[in-house]
Amino acid sequence: MSRERDIEAGVAWYQRVLQAAGRAGLADLVVEPRTGPDGVRAGDDYISLRVSGRPALEAWVARLDSLDIAHSGIQRSNDPYVRSTIVLRDLNNTRLEVVAVDD
Repeated sequence: MSRERDIEAGVAWYQRVLQAAGRAGLADLVVEPRTGPDGVRAGDDYISLRVSGRPALEAWVARLDSLDIAHSGIQRSNDPYVRSTIVLRDLNNTRLEVVAVDD
């Protein structure tokens, strides 16, 4: 596949997935660059989208299921803070997280 097609496919995939919120503003992009000891990016990059709570996560699960996009389902974690997360991968295997911080 040519690089142009890769880019076109990636753009189309993200448009489909990010439409999952139904409208703009339901998720916030959170940028957390990872760096190694020498300041070079460590290669463990990912995209994190913060949503308002569990109902928003449930909406993401339903939409991802309707698009036949594999994901982790809603997972709860307490480390380093209480949150619920859905994990999926894009066409280039980049990790995407949809996260709701629990009160």
